[in-house]
Formats: sequence, structure tokens, C-alpha cells
Amino acid sequence: MTAPEPGAAAAEPFDVVVIGGGQAGLSAAWHLSRHGLRYRVLEAAGQLGQSWRSRWDSLRLFTPAERDALPGLPFPAPAGSYPGKDAVADYLQAYAAAFDLPVELDARVTALRRTEAGFQVSTAGHTVAARQVIVATGPFQTPYVPPFAAGLDGSVTQLHSSEYRSPGELPDGPVLVVGGGNSGFQIAADLAQTRPVELSVGSAYPALPQRLLGRDLFWWLTRLGLMRVTAASRLGRRVQARGEFLIGTDRRRLQRAGVRFRPRLVDAAGRTARFADGSSRDVDVVLWATGYRTDHTWLDVPGVVRDGRVAHSAASPTSPACTSSACPGSTPAARRCWASSGTTPPTWSTGWPPGPPRCTATATPPRAASRRAPPPHLPPRRLPSRHTRPGPDRRTRETAMSRTTQHGGRRSGRETSGEKVVAFPVYPGVTPLDLVGPLTVLRTTTRTPYRTVVVAERAEQLPTDTPLGIVPAVTFADVPAPWAVIVPGGGPAALAATGNEALIGYVRSAAAGAELVGSTGNGALLLAAAGLLHGKRAAIHWAYAEPLERLGAIHDPGRWVEDGPLLTAAGGTAGIDTALLARRSRLEIPGTRLAQLFMEYDPQPPFGRVQPGAGDDALARVLRKPTASAAAGADDGGQRHIAFVLYPGLTVLDLIGPLQVLTGLERFAPEYRTVVVGAAREPVPTDVGLPVAPDATFAEVPQPDVLVVPGGALPTIRAMSDPAVRDYVRTAAASADLVTSVCTGSLVLAAVGLLEGRDATTNWFYSGILESLGATYHQRRWVEDGDLVTSAGVSAGIDMALHLVARLTDEATARRVQLAIDYDPHPPYGGIDCAHIPPLPRAVRRAISLAAPVVVARPERLTRAYRRAAAGTQPVARP
Repeated sequence: MTAPEPGAAAAEPFDVVVIGGGQAGLSAAWHLSRHGLRYRVLEAAGQLGQSWRSRWDSLRLFTPAERDALPGLPFPAPAGSYPGKDAVADYLQAYAAAFDLPVELDARVTALRRTEAGFQVSTAGHTVAARQVIVATGPFQTPYVPPFAAGLDGSVTQLHSSEYRSPGELPDGPVLVVGGGNSGFQIAADLAQTRPVELSVGSAYPALPQRLLGRDLFWWLTRLGLMRVTAASRLGRRVQARGEFLIGTDRRRLQRAGVRFRPRLVDAAGRTARFADGSSRDVDVVLWATGYRTDHTWLDVPGVVRDGRVAHSAASPTSPACTSSACPGSTPAARRCWASSGTTPPTWSTGWPPGPPRCTATATPPRAASRRAPPPHLPPRRLPSRHTRPGPDRRTRETAMSRTTQHGGRRSGRETSGEKVVAFPVYPGVTPLDLVGPLTVLRTTTRTPYRTVVVAERAEQLPTDTPLGIVPAVTFADVPAPWAVIVPGGGPAALAATGNEALIGYVRSAAAGAELVGSTGNGALLLAAAGLLHGKRAAIHWAYAEPLERLGAIHDPGRWVEDGPLLTAAGGTAGIDTALLARRSRLEIPGTRLAQLFMEYDPQPPFGRVQPGAGDDALARVLRKPTASAAAGADDGGQRHIAFVLYPGLTVLDLIGPLQVLTGLERFAPEYRTVVVGAAREPVPTDVGLPVAPDATFAEVPQPDVLVVPGGALPTIRAMSDPAVRDYVRTAAASADLVTSVCTGSLVLAAVGLLEGRDATTNWFYSGILESLGATYHQRRWVEDGDLVTSAGVSAGIDMALHLVARLTDEATARRVQLAIDYDPHPPYGGIDCAHIPPLPRAVRRAISLAAPVVVARPERLTRAYRRAAAGTQPVARP
């Protein structure tokens, strides 16, 4: 580390002085170095990371390792793991060494004053001058205990959470932990392993799970946009008002560990602690997990500290600037956070603007010497002595970090990394539901070795048996030996594809070394053509049983058939059912029921089961006959258009399910024609990594007869404010006979003001946002309110589409369409029990509802502006 320069006060001032050598200070230093500025980092402790080393031994970060890196250097821990406190401290030391950051240790700042040239920074040993200052000390500086703690007898052992290290340091016997935040809960859990523990909780903080559906909490917060919310925003103020969030633990879990809960501690005298409910008890050991208070007494800069808080505002690049980090959450949008069980999640900026440095809010754990002094109300600790562990030696970047590299470019099916590729080979005319159904189920396999990929002879756009185009990611040659190969069906196109030598050759060679070989719809025809089903039983779309048997297989009328490595499924949603089965039994991926809940796959066909009978041979022949599809923009002869809105990132299964149904209607009611419309005739990304393309633009189908808006997650939130999507949905809905939505597509309808005061539904997780936009939410599979029909998740879109067919034609036609697409769902683990949804999904729903005010603010503002413009008061505002 750097020693102070002789005569520093009289020397040329530093461009910047950073006060605090935690993660925020070091991150700022990295950016300062990149801009060639002359600066210094002043750290109070004798080694970097000391504030982390001084926490309790079992403390671990809330954030996974892949989100814990400072700029320029990965965190040396496996992705998905949660590093301990010493690993963080080691990383901070290695980080400073790797970039040779000028950090001065044992340099506690005692005063910061403004001068004519900038600032004067004083430590116990010397003074330095700086043109600008970054205060990166964080908000957790002085341990706090309530004043009545002084009333406890001297024989009672008291210590603050900042002094706690491990259960072995405390006297034997029960412990009263005071404080219901993360520190209190985590320390209570730590102590409960060896002794009776009571936890006094004043306020009930909302609890959030550490992981949900195989993904870390912070992945969800990032996808929902909550990690970009600033303290000054409406949602930021609302979150601050709610206080701390418990992460990864809750009251029930502690109760199972034997912890007894007490209400708020209101007084203490002698050996007696008194609680808010009037009860009391004698105590021998009290551990105060009651937080910290900021200390800005050394910050002598007029106007910076207001009402005990540091004021945050952007500094002018042409004038001296004092920048502070004492207010977590006030960072710019580009930021990361390390969250530990001992503090409110701190944040810091990951970007430094070009040119002169400007004001940026950052935060770190508290600056500290090797031991904090006890809070003023506590007597000296009477605990066994403890030797301080020395920090690691200075290391170079090469020896400090072990770095895992990922090879760029395309990857083959089997790699030394252990990744297992599940390949879906496609061909012209493929049935999207047979492809996207299982792809969606298996795509949600985060933190597992499995990766799904759509392959074709050429990586170029392919037509399907609907108006939608698909773009496979890679070619057969790029994935020669996948771990699994699943062949989707394609109606009459699958019959033709049995003669496609490139496709059949790939299926045959890929299956030779695959652990799992499957098919959906009539994809079993291609397995049979490759010689994989000779003499074996197989499931297939009922209309293709005869061609399957001509290829040497034995037709099984079941919805799916398992035969060794072979897993064949029938049509409709049988691919989804089979993928759920394979996910749990073959791939051994946990959380299958949660995956089903998040998809809201709870099929309830409006007309019950529809199965083929002896008189359906003529229908089977019709289904096996290719149909000519009209090109978009061609003369439609007065057909009625059913338009599906396409936008980037949507949940493609929300689109595909009803699209497959309503495209099937064209066979029996040719006066209807489905069309997929987008802002341009260009492929757009989707939630499963499969780009899809519309067959018409918004301008080409301005007045459809039926409008269908599919949903998604964060992309749908963006679409709510997208001017092209908003304008089309609003104008198309004005003339449409029916306006419908699938899943969160109802949020787009509501965002343009179509659902105010109307009955509607949406994905269960997003009901709070729907209600914030003025709709009346009903937890049903679909809700009909006049010309508006909204449906819940994935399978509800299919059910609603069948209902639409009956409304547009009659129930008999709807039943024929259901039979034609072979929709006879059998979820292998049953449906969704809405009355007994687990706590984790409920917590996610609460978090999304909490975000509702910030989510709806912009769409509501745009709707108000549009209405004022329509009334002739002002032009329409654009985002």
C-alpha cells in the first residue's frame, strides 16, 4: 500500500481523494485510474476488508458470486455460490493489488474542510489537498443500542452485533437477541445451534426468498427493473418507508430451529428485560442487533450535511465537488450491490463518466479499525480474548484470482465443461406448439448443466404451419452430438420431411449418442424414418397413427410413451406434459411444480376432453393434406383478420398457443385468417432464445376484426410504454369486434386505458399491476367483459382461444379445432392448487405488487397525454 507523501499538504493537490477503501472506494479508484487522474484512497483500518473480517464468522453475502465482482476483475468463487466474509475481504485486498491502487492504510480521516482551491483532508498523521473528494464511508458507522441498555446490571453480558463473532465466545446459557432485521435473524439462527435463543422483534419486516425457481433473488430484481430504482423515485421512497427486507430467512424457519419470538423490548433494569406486551424475563446475555447510526461530525463542509443526512446532487465538473456515499440506494442506474446478512444492501456506481469526475453516490460497509469500540451505553465486554487473524499478503492479479473463461462463438453439443445440450431439430412447416411447449419447460433450467438450442440444416428463417416464422440459432453441423434430441412435429410437413436426407441423417446420428431421444406431435414420424422406432411403441398425433405404423413403429394411443431412452408424445400440449415429466424424472431438475406455476400451466379445456372416434378418418385425411397459405398482403377476398401482436422479448408460448388454435380454425371457417403483426417484418427475440418473425406489419393490418395481445415478463412492461405497440393496440382495438389478451398481455391493454373499470385477469403474479391500472382483477382462467376477453397464463390462452372459436362460429366447430390440434392435456403432476400456493411464489407476487406504482407511472402519464391531445389541448407526448 501507499505511504503518505512527504509534505503532502504543500504538494500539488490530488485531483481526487477517496475516503474509504471498501468496495465502493476501490471501484471508484478503478475508474479514476482509467481516466489517468491523480488520486489517493484513504482507509482507516490497518488492512483492506477489515470491516468484513470483523463481522461474525458465519456471515455470507446475499448476492451470488457472479454478481459480486468489482469492475475489471471476476470474483473468484463458483457462480451460484454465496461467498463468506473472509472471501470478500481477500478479494478486496487482491483487487487493490491487481490494479496497484494507491491505498493508504491507517489513515482515518478526522476532518474534511473546504478551501479556496478545493478541499483539505486531515488524518491523525498528515493533511492532503484535493480538488474533489469522494466520501465512500457508507452509512453504517457507529453501533447503536437503545439508551435503556445502561439500566442492565453489570453482571449481564451485553454486546452489539458488530462485536459478535461466534457462539463459542459467549457464556453458556440462553441469549436474548434484540432486533428483527437481517442481522438479528441471522445471528439468532447461528446461536440456536448451541443454546436456547429468544428474538425480540419490534417491526415485522417483509421476507423475500434467497432463490426462487432455480434463480437468485437478485436475478429477479434485476429482470423486474427494481435494481435500477433510485432512492428519490416514488418506488424508492416507498421501499425505504417499509424498512429492511429479510432475505433468505423468515420467522417460520427460525421457529423450526427452536428460536422463541418476543415482542419489542421496551425497557431493561437490573437483570430484567420488559417487552411491549407487558411480559418480562431475566437475562444473562443480551445481543443488540439494533443497527448503526451515521457519524458526520468530521465532515465540515457547509451545505453537505442537512438534518443529519448527506445531501446528494450532481457536482459541476468545473467546480470543486464533495461526493458522499452515506445514502444507500441513491446511485445512478448503472450499479451493482453486495448484500450481506448484516446490513441493508449497500450499492455503488459501476460507471465513471468521461471527462472530469462528477458526483456519484456510493456505499460500503463501515470503515473501521481492527475492533470497533462498544456503543456508549454498553459496559466493556467480558468475553474470552480472541486473536486477530492476519490478512493475506499482497498478491498479483495472476496469482490472486482464478479465472474461468468461456469460449466465444458457437459451441458443440458435448463440451469438457459438462454442459448438456438439448437439441430441437426443425424444418420448414414445423408446428410451433410442438416446438415451443417443451422448449419453454426445459428452458427454465437455470443453475443446471442443461442448455436448449434450436438447430436446422441452415441458420435462416423458416416458415411454420402458422403465420409465424422462426429463426434457428445454429446448424446441424454446429451441434453434432447433443446430450438429448427432441424432434417436434409439423403436420403435413413432417410427412414430407421423412424424405429430407439432411434432417433424417442428423436425427439418426444425434440419437446414436444421446441420453434422451424424444418427439412431440407427429415428430415420431421422423424418428421412425431414421430407423429408431422399428418394432417399438410410440405416441403420436392421432391423425398420423397410420403413417407411423407404415414406418415400422407400433402406435400407442397414450399421451406419451417411455421406452428406454425414447420418450414420444402426442400432439397439442402433450409436449409440455412430457417435458414436465422429463424435467423431473430424466433431467432430475428440482422445482418442476414451481416451473409449472410460473408458466401458469393449468389447462382447463372449455368443452372438456375431445378424443377421436371411428368416424374421424375423414378428418384425419384432411389434416394430413397440405394447405396453401396466402402470402401476407395478398388479396384476402374479404376475410376477417385475427391479428396477434408481436413485440421483442415476449413469452412466445403465450403467442403460440392461441395462434395454433385460431390458425386451425381456418380449415373449418376459411372466412377467418390469422396474421402475426409487428412494427417491422424483422425477427424479434423471445423469452426462450428463439427469434420469431411476423408476416405483416402494424401498418398492413390496421383494422383487424379480432386483436390478440400476448404477454411476457419485463419485455411486456417495456411494451406498455412502447409508442409503436401502444398506438397499434389502441387504434386496432377501436375497430375490432373482439379485443383479447393472454397472460400479462392484459397489462398492455390496461396501459392504453382499455381496461379501466372492466373485469379482467392476468398472470397471477402480476395482478397488483393490473389493478393499479384501473382493472378489476379476477383469479380465473379467462374473463369475458363484453368485447374484452382476457386470459391468465400459458394454457389459459389455448382455452380462451377455443372459447373464441365457439363465439365466432359455434361449439361444434370449436370441438373440431380442439380435436384437430390434438389438445387433450394431462399434466403429469396435476393442475395448480390456487388455494395452497407456497410461500416463495407469494413473496415474489408481493414484490411485483410493490413495484406496481413505478411500473404504471409512465404508461399512465402517456395515456393522460394522449387523452389531452385527443381533446385538442396539446400534442401527444412521446416517451
